[in-house]
Amino acid sequence: MFRGIVVVLLAGGGVVTGSVGARAQADVPRDDALARLAASSTLVIRGRVQGVEASVHNRVVYTYSTVAVDEVLKGAHGMGATPSLVVKTLGGSTDGLVLHVADSPALSSGDEAVLFLAPRPGDGTLYPIGLSAGVWPVRLDLTGRGHQVGHGAWQGPLDEAFRSRIAALPPTDAPYTVMPPEWPPAVHSSYALLPEASGGPARWHQADDGRPVVVNFQTGASTAVIDGAMALWNAAGSVLSLRRGSDGLAPLDRVCAGFTGSGTVELSWDGLCEEIAPTDTVTVGIGGGYMTPGRLKTVGTTAYADFVQGIAILNPNRPNAGMFGCNVEAVAHLLGHAFGLGHSAVATSIMAAVPRGSCASGIPKLAADDREGIRAIYADIASGDTRPDAPTAISNTTLLNTVVLQWTPAITGGPAHSDALEAAERPGGPNILTPPVTTTERSLTVQGVPQGTYYVRVHADNPLGTSGVSPETEVVVGPCTLPSAPTGFAATVDGLRVAFTWSAPASGVTQSYRLSAGTAPGTSDAAVLSGLTDTSFHTGAPAGSYYVRVAAVNSCGAGPSTPDALVQLRSCTAAPNPPTGVRATSSGGTVILTWDAPVAGERPARYRIRAGWSPTDLSLLGDRIVTSDNRPSLTASAGAGTYYVQVISTNSCGDSAPSPATPITVTP
Repeated sequence: MFRGIVVVLLAGGGVVTGSVGARAQADVPRDDALARLAASSTLVIRGRVQGVEASVHNRVVYTYSTVAVDEVLKGAHGMGATPSLVVKTLGGSTDGLVLHVADSPALSSGDEAVLFLAPRPGDGTLYPIGLSAGVWPVRLDLTGRGHQVGHGAWQGPLDEAFRSRIAALPPTDAPYTVMPPEWPPAVHSSYALLPEASGGPARWHQADDGRPVVVNFQTGASTAVIDGAMALWNAAGSVLSLRRGSDGLAPLDRVCAGFTGSGTVELSWDGLCEEIAPTDTVTVGIGGGYMTPGRLKTVGTTAYADFVQGIAILNPNRPNAGMFGCNVEAVAHLLGHAFGLGHSAVATSIMAAVPRGSCASGIPKLAADDREGIRAIYADIASGDTRPDAPTAISNTTLLNTVVLQWTPAITGGPAHSDALEAAERPGGPNILTPPVTTTERSLTVQGVPQGTYYVRVHADNPLGTSGVSPETEVVVGPCTLPSAPTGFAATVDGLRVAFTWSAPASGVTQSYRLSAGTAPGTSDAAVLSGLTDTSFHTGAPAGSYYVRVAAVNSCGAGPSTPDALVQLRSCTAAPNPPTGVRATSSGGTVILTWDAPVAGERPARYRIRAGWSPTDLSLLGDRIVTSDNRPSLTASAGAGTYYVQVISTNSCGDSAPSPATPITVTP
């Protein structure tokens, strides 16, 4: 409160400490947080998230959130009539690739929020100012009428005053785009592997050793076409390398798909194979290969059999069979099957089931989906063909009836595709988990575990087999105990707004709080708010009387509620009268300031306190606000000297006149 002192603010049972100098900066009025965000934003909107998708752009993972715009609070000049926009945030999770960004906003479909947005300098796409700080959820108030908006400590009504504070700020005219240039992202991961029904998935394992896959062909085949088709795949950026072999490939008893175990791809060019009818003008050809399901290699999380012979049978009766570009495309398509690819869902892909119509116009090219597919199969991360070793350790943490298990995978053996957990009632005992519990993560959270002592172990699996089990961890789950009732539950009314405060229960584990309000004692017909994590809550509601209580909640359930607090909300008609009986005591540098609430007129919602060196200069402290209760007071430590203090009553209708300046003398 005074120069060089430490202030302790008693507000409805809460205690806040800090030096005056620090608090003068840290105690930023709520509107300042809003003003800083809004002033930094080019566009401020209220909207609802319609969809969220992560994608890779320029080798970076971004998350794209499509937002339906309900209203534009700032920056409407760039929106036009656009009913929606896409917010682009750095980071996200795609198939096989994750980029984690600390404090990145977590938007989900259906979320309603006020978004404070600014454009990236590089492409003008919109992102939230301050990451998650720029996303203010919109929620219904206590009675379901009207809305609240806020982030962190800033919470308030989404009303005209909120809109006006934003609209009054000067515009930030940085150009922006409501739809990223790359949106919607190109169709990706639409390639398919050879299906299991055909013996797949499979690949040429020799590619990992730098050995090329040889393509042999029948006499009379166009080497220019074969070279053109192989060049497409060789340039795709995978570890697969192709080389043209010898000609003179003779059909085996006129059946070109016969097994020879040649270790090569055998390309049949004409109709000698007797696999395709002379009248068939639909089939491009037949491609695939022989494989060994027992000899596996793993790429990512897929186990591939080993090709030992590939086949590619070209249909001479297909349309455009006399055109060079169409022949290159057809051979490339069949070779794709012989390398492990199925049909793509992308119509512009060489691996599409229906041939592209552009082959007659020139030399074909692979589509992005073709390149992605071959790179996925022939990445430079193929692993060996062994089963995994057992995880080396497993540990647990237990809170009430929730158990979190974590384990460490082995660094030897083949890669694990999944892990399976076992639990026993004695060390080394039989597994009691039915059905089995499997996961692809390295941790598992289990809720609602019955009381008891368990011995948990984990083993790893991949297509080649199952590892041994890890060491066991002893899991002790005690009785599930509900928390006791919170203490010190109090309500402070300011017109049509109310603030609730309480303290944690004296016993039990509390994981959240549930606030219930009704129009009669013990009822909850006005509102039930669950998942509160703070020991305070404030909201607005229509005029009326409400009976409100709070209960502590944990994974075992909700504990007993506090007694009902009667909350009577009504619009104020005038500012309150000033407080009376302002007095102070000091001892050893500690000052306790107390006062009496006015006995007549409107009830104060809070008090504003001024302090200074003289009755006419009370600017030393700046305004300090103490929430009204039955013991209005302020405790501070101060250096020696004489100070003057005033107290002002305030509510939503205004401030009272100040109390007379009261002198306070502090001695060392």
